Amino acid sequence: AKTLAYTLDISIKTITSLEAFAVSSNIKENKLILISDLKGSYVGYFDKDNKLIDDYVYLKSSEVENYKKDKLIVNNNLLDLENIYKHLKNKESINPHYVNPIYIKGIDALNGK
Repeated sequence: AKTLAYTLDISIKTITSLEAFAVSSNIKENKLILISDLKGSYVGYFDKDNKLIDDYVYLKSSEVENYKKDKLIVNNNLLDLENIYKHLKNKESINPHYVNPIYIKGIDALNGK
């Protein structure tokens, strides 16, 4: 997307995977979105308007249970493209040069693992 936007000299809109799942949910209250892998979960906590409440985090499987307490968990693996499109229509466009990846989980190889 960055390359196409740059070459066409247009701005773009961004959305994270966790935000896309939050937007795809029809739940109109605070919600916890989890995307799990073998060692843990990528976590985003969103308000009723699908705005991120806290920073994205990666939690090991043993840490997830404590974090989930008193939070409504949405485990929906379906994306609602219509809801995502509506959500993106209300987001500001940005210059593709200012788009950077969000690294939630550290790289195991750099941490001696």
